[in-house]
Amino acid sequence: MTFNERRRLARELHDSTGALIDAIGLVLSSLMNTDDAKVLELVRECNDAIREIGSNIRAIGVDQNI
Repeated sequence: MTFNERRRLARELHDSTGALIDAIGLVLSSLMNTDDAKVLELVRECNDAIREIGSNIRAIGVDQNI
């Protein structure tokens, strides 16, 4: 795979996945107001996973200079 192909794929991944992650984060943020401890813990775990995914996607973008 050429550098330009890797760069194009990284840009597509960053753009499409980034928007979906933002949308999921907004939904999870609205669930943070619950009184249910089990739901709150699951929301926190999902938020942690989303942050990690976002970091990984940003790292791909940095590696490919997008």
